Amino acid sequence: MIDEIHKYSGFRLLELEFINNKVFGTLKFNFVDELDSEEKFNYVDDINNYEKFYTTVIIGANGTRKSNLLKTIIRLFRQIYEYKNNFPITDPVTGSFYLKYSLNGDIFEFRNFLRDDNNLSPVKTSKIEVSITKNGNSCKTNADIETPLSISASSMMVNDKFPFVRKEGFEIYNYLGIRNTPQSANTTSHVRKTVEFIVNTLDIPALIIGIRKVVTELLEINYQPTITYRTINTSIFFWGELDETKFNEYFDNIIIKYQHSETSAPYKIDHYLTNFKESSEAKIELIEYCNNIVRTNRLVDIPNSSAKMIRFNIMEENDIKQLRKEYKTIEILRKLGIITPPTIDFILPNNNNSSKDKESVINMSEVSSGEYNLFTSFISLMANIKVNSLILIDEPEVSLHPNWQMKYLDFMRKLFSNEYYKTCHFIIATHSHFFVSDLEGRDSTIIGLKRNKNNEIEIVSLPKGINTFGWSAEEVLYSIFNVRSTRNSFFEYDLTKITSLINRNSKDYDSIRKLVEKFSIIKISESDPLNIILEKANNYLEKND
Repeated sequence: MIDEIHKYSGFRLLELEFINNKVFGTLKFNFVDELDSEEKFNYVDDINNYEKFYTTVIIGANGTRKSNLLKTIIRLFRQIYEYKNNFPITDPVTGSFYLKYSLNGDIFEFRNFLRDDNNLSPVKTSKIEVSITKNGNSCKTNADIETPLSISASSMMVNDKFPFVRKEGFEIYNYLGIRNTPQSANTTSHVRKTVEFIVNTLDIPALIIGIRKVVTELLEINYQPTITYRTINTSIFFWGELDETKFNEYFDNIIIKYQHSETSAPYKIDHYLTNFKESSEAKIELIEYCNNIVRTNRLVDIPNSSAKMIRFNIMEENDIKQLRKEYKTIEILRKLGIITPPTIDFILPNNNNSSKDKESVINMSEVSSGEYNLFTSFISLMANIKVNSLILIDEPEVSLHPNWQMKYLDFMRKLFSNEYYKTCHFIIATHSHFFVSDLEGRDSTIIGLKRNKNNEIEIVSLPKGINTFGWSAEEVLYSIFNVRSTRNSFFEYDLTKITSLINRNSKDYDSIRKLVEKFSIIKISESDPLNIILEKANNYLEKND
């Protein structure tokens, strides 16, 4: 019999249970509060008319394996995807597991152990092969197996735990993190990937509306965000009369230079030899592009520089369409070293002067890490989210001032307020209590994690149907983290900062020491929970000295 209270119109991750898992031991997670269906909604009709996505916040101290939980969810859906497409199983989850999700009113279960239907507990001795069921019936064909339309994983941490997998092996998965390889990350590659997301977005008008909201409402700036490419060797390639002879001559001179050198030639030479040395047609297309942007006055001068800029305003639909049309050519020019990789600039034109060299320009590298994180992460989400999607966000509070942490969920609800997104499930792992206090009870649930005396991970027991919306920081710290504070907002900020530094394994030891000294002069009783924080901070400093 189908579980009626879980007949959602879109996608919802409902349950995940482990037995003897290496990381989680034996533990069961409920990602949707049943009361959200049973009491707050009138079953299918009401939830089908509701226009907000569902949010699950996983909160807990460092070491409670929140990031690993998000990673494991992705690995399980990858297994389902591989079963559906008859691919080899590349990264199976160990131990016994049971995953339950709802998709457009159907209930899917992915498991490798049986359950006792009378008490809904696992039958540990009755191990079975992995099975996938739909509404209680075994999926007889691959067509019966359905998954969320997309799974997006967002994080701004260089050491995030999200799988870094090739698209062709897991088509529905979008890694939106900052890494450009499994082991490394750099800003240039991340900006280039953000540009790709903008180019490939399906709904340009919705993306533009979202970008405007991020810039004006969240970042509260009046600058116009632009994608900018800068020319290299401008006098050779961008003077309006480039031809094949001059094009070949430039690269041939470099080839001669490196012919008898022990130093390897730059990558652009390999790209030229492979794709353009003998290909006149492809070469002519590039040459025409370079000449055309000069003749149509599309190049923007850079003060005190011979280089020029090619710009696309990403708050203008025509500019994004033009970038999409030219992107393949632009990428070839980048690989040939004729233009630089893209940057994202914020431009404030001087309305009193028509000369573009009087503009005020801020490069993305010059903004704060918080502004960078918010802008690029929200663009990535907007460009990749689809109906019936699962979105996993790990530690969005990284580099964010508490004011932005408090705004984050409210702004995300506004950004994805369109009916299109109500079919999605957002799961956020965080250390920040501000995310809990901004949850609306009707469309959300909280999973609190902690370690018990045996160093095992367990779920913090919260009252059924709890609504934390509008909770004070003191209530969140006490109820979720077992820490009580009744001090003023300045103390709360310092408390948030030191716990965040420790939870993120920060190397900013000077800041931690200063905060410890600041707390140490406060008169507190022996039973005050602040002693626990001071002890943890001192242990952290001793361990890293």
